[in-house]
Amino acid sequence: DHRPWMSRYLGAAGIRTLAALKQTFDPHGLMNPGKLMPASEDGSDV
Repeated sequence: DHRPWMSRYLGAAGIRTLAALKQTFDPHGLMNPGKLMPASEDGSDV
């Protein structure tokens, strides 16, 4: 699982960018929910 190190590697701006892309291409969260993006910017699931 890549989520634990994702925030450290990408930083907050990178996480926000990926989240915006995910929202654009999958606005209903149907494609692999919870697998790509951490649930919060600090990389922890909520």
